[in-house]
Amino acid sequence: MRYIKVLLAIVFFYFVMLFFVQNQESLSQTMQLKLDLMFVPPMQSMPLSFYMLSLICFLLGGVCTLIMLLWDRLSISANLGSSRRRVKTVEKELAKSSEALETLKKELEQTVARAETAEARAVQAEQAAERARAGAQGGPSLLGDSFRE
Repeated sequence: MRYIKVLLAIVFFYFVMLFFVQNQESLSQTMQLKLDLMFVPPMQSMPLSFYMLSLICFLLGGVCTLIMLLWDRLSISANLGSSRRRVKTVEKELAKSSEALETLKKELEQTVARAETAEARAVQAEQAAERARAGAQGGPSLLGDSFRE
């Protein structure tokens, strides 16, 4: 693609030079520019050839284009900088959220472990209570059968 661009630039330059060479007589003529506004006294430039006018216009166009491209570049750079700061902020928030999630997972594991322990104790207590009820209803007593009546 780069070679095609260079080739097109060379062809364009060739045609521009051809235009200037073939129209040298008419481009050598001079011209005076006038500015006549109602509220400003009329102004005139010194006599300029068409060559000079075309070069001045080309230069002004190049400078205006350069200024617009620089302005665009600066605004894009500013947007990029603010976007990078936003990304850093969001990454920090993500890291904090990840840490909080890990903390919550650990707390959940501890809570589940405590709940399982409490459930095991409850099952043991229930079994002990059932054994006590079974022993009270007809099981042998430590004092003997004589005190039952």
